[in-house]
Amino acid sequence: MSDDLVPGDKVEIQSAEEDDAQTAIATRESPFFSFRYFYGSMTSSGGVTRVTAREQRFEDGKLEHEELEATLPATVYATAAAEAQEAVASQMRALWSAWTPLLLPWLAGPKRDDEPR
Repeated sequence: MSDDLVPGDKVEIQSAEEDDAQTAIATRESPFFSFRYFYGSMTSSGGVTRVTAREQRFEDGKLEHEELEATLPATVYATAAAEAQEAVASQMRALWSAWTPLLLPWLAGPKRDDEPR
């Protein structure tokens, strides 16, 4: 068995600390791994609006965490709710106007005389 072993070139062995340092540098410079998590809520009770926001993100090798809590007048909640309802309603109107001619052709209006019925 010792006859099968052939001496080769000497290989330099790096310590684990050097290896970890190189990995950390590569991770920091790599834009391929990052994440962002955001949570926000708005509640209204007793004439006061409470806003809570939390964000966690990992970018450039750093994990960062931010938190926000605020108390605002009740009108802020009413305004935000009205704006959200209007945004949903406008999206529904756009969707309805796009799909109505396809699903309900008789509501699309009168046909021209040269088109077959």
